Amino acid sequence: MKNYIERHFDYVWGPDQDSRLASVAPNEVIELQIPISANAPFVLRSRAMRVSYGTGTKAQNNLNHLLLKWANADRKFQSQHFIRQNLLGPYWGQIGNPLPVYPEVFYPQQSHILVNVLNDGASALVNVTLYFRGVELYSVGAVKSYTYPPKFGCLPYVYPQVVTSLAVTTSGAVRNIFTVKTDADFVLRGLQAGLPFSSTPVQEVFIQLKDEDEKPYSSAPVHADVLCGNAGLGAIFPANGTYIKPVGGGPAVPGLLFPEIYLPKNHIFYFDVTRSDAAYAEATTVDYPIQFIGMKVFEK
Repeated sequence: MKNYIERHFDYVWGPDQDSRLASVAPNEVIELQIPISANAPFVLRSRAMRVSYGTGTKAQNNLNHLLLKWANADRKFQSQHFIRQNLLGPYWGQIGNPLPVYPEVFYPQQSHILVNVLNDGASALVNVTLYFRGVELYSVGAVKSYTYPPKFGCLPYVYPQVVTSLAVTTSGAVRNIFTVKTDADFVLRGLQAGLPFSSTPVQEVFIQLKDEDEKPYSSAPVHADVLCGNAGLGAIFPANGTYIKPVGGGPAVPGLLFPEIYLPKNHIFYFDVTRSDAAYAEATTVDYPIQFIGMKVFEK
């Protein structure tokens, strides 16, 4: 949008924000009002949703029974009835496949996203979490916004990161600091993460990105299956009475950030990681890989 800085942002709404989402009973309807920050308007451009993985397999049980309808800032619903969300796109917006919202929907500061949630299945939905993905809008100069030099060359580049000895359950977020090398700026455009072929469960991992001033890019940590592409590759999804493996996801489809995040050389960037895998009996401490995907920018 003209005369505004667009900054990537995800609104997260799950059981940590509303305890009713910890267990949505069969035929239960829950009305949610997700508050938009007083700091900036929000433009909604895509969505995702999930429930916790089951304890036996990497399956999000009964997710196909999640129906939603949601409204714009004037509380006008964007559909006449509840819609089964897997009809709108693959994998409920996970694994690098967010459900697009077009045209985009504008929410002023201190407005709300009104959402009605329905479980039409025979079993409870556990830990329902909704993601509303888009951009915050800031006046020029209100936030840091680095950009390209007048003349530059570029090189596709990946910065591998590893969260060493990530415990089965973390006590708060594990702070990690990424430092851009001194030879060039870096433009972060996507992420891959996770251990999809691990022989032990690595299921409930969440990541929150923050700039060098610790200003977050989401209202709460985002599950790796939503923020990144590779983490959910070992998952199976409910379909027609059974479960299927994802097609068109995985390493070739990273989770994309829009707009991209421009990081000057020798600057830092935070990524805080939490894990909650105590429910999975065979879970162990792991070294958790995250790939920052984008390009180097060389000033000429």
